[in-house]
Amino acid sequence: MTSQINIGTTTVSQSQLDLENMDFHVPTFESLDPLVASIQQIGVLHPPVVKETADHCFIPVLGRRRLEAISVLKAHSFEVRVVDPMQTDDQTFIMAFWDNLERIKRDPAVRAYVVKRLLELIPRETLAKTIFPFLDISSKGPKLEKLRKIGGLETSLLAALSRGRLQEKSAGILSELPGDQRISLMKLIDELGFNANKAFEVISHLFDLSIYLGEPITNLLARPEADQIINDYHLTVTEKASQFRNLITRWAFPDITENRRIFEKWVQDIRPPRNVTLRPGQSFEDESVTIEIRLDSRSRAKDFLNLTCEFQPHDYYENG
Repeated sequence: MTSQINIGTTTVSQSQLDLENMDFHVPTFESLDPLVASIQQIGVLHPPVVKETADHCFIPVLGRRRLEAISVLKAHSFEVRVVDPMQTDDQTFIMAFWDNLERIKRDPAVRAYVVKRLLELIPRETLAKTIFPFLDISSKGPKLEKLRKIGGLETSLLAALSRGRLQEKSAGILSELPGDQRISLMKLIDELGFNANKAFEVISHLFDLSIYLGEPITNLLARPEADQIINDYHLTVTEKASQFRNLITRWAFPDITENRRIFEKWVQDIRPPRNVTLRPGQSFEDESVTIEIRLDSRSRAKDFLNLTCEFQPHDYYENG
């Protein structure tokens, strides 16, 4: 898979450039504005690399963003370097891979997109020997297939993954859904302002419910109790998000929800002091309670510890 770039440069016009062609595209999800401003002030320091087609159009290979910035600035003509016309598509894409390797390794969305494209162009056995070791990817196992599926997500979802709005495991779940369902779900995630952790919680619960109930996620979101929260214009975004998460938790874990209600009623009845917080055992698996006490000084904390050392919980139960 040896690649070469012709030594000479050539001048092309905007009309000859095909920015719609994504054959050698390595995506980026950063704003183009700084690059446009840079080129406007100091010009293009390194000519982009392109490949000429049979009908004399030029496809971006390296420096696509420079070409996009040039297009924004409406330059009439500009210099480019042209790859050997005999070079195959897989050889040309490998050039783009090496040129963007650090970004591919750093950005999960870019990595998934590139892995998908590599699998389309090059046999898996070849990639296992030449490319995957640099990405810490095994040619066997579920991770490769997961990356391939994530790489096929819509641009808006890949952008959310790249910017940290989605976790990779959330993107993996979304890749298992039909396109209309994942787009609707991600739109709701954005509208309710969930961070990546809460987005994963909601996405995973809804996905599990969809499988268990045999209903599309869009049907779950259209249920009256969900629709009432989503479209209640009297609620703030924060209030909607909180109520929606609670609703999904009730759907997914009705037993835990009921146990939480009982525990909260118990706390309300015993009325602990303001500086005391009572927390139930994890997932209400037992009757244990964690007591958190906030004191205003170390000396008071020490006095409290001395007091509690004299008291053993079993004494309480034995003595009633």
